[in-house]
Amino acid sequence: MKRQTPRAWAVRTGVLSLIAIVVAHLALTDIAHGEADLTLEWNVLRASFVIIIAFHVLALRALVQTNGAPSPQDSRMTAGSSSQSSAGAS
Repeated sequence: MKRQTPRAWAVRTGVLSLIAIVVAHLALTDIAHGEADLTLEWNVLRASFVIIIAFHVLALRALVQTNGAPSPQDSRMTAGSSSQSSAGAS
């Protein structure tokens, strides 16, 4: 069995989070209309929150693991090299 990559998990939870947003909207509509028993709607919102947070965590993890996000050291090195090159040009 092939091991799933962080990117694949992020894509899957991204699709689930889109579905969760739609379902959460429907639950909020029922809450706003003042339905009699709102237990199910509140549980749907809780589950949607967990799915959306999981997507954000997995997407950020995938981004960092694929070197998509610069580390603080990279930005310092870039700033230092550009100031050195501009000083040498003067």
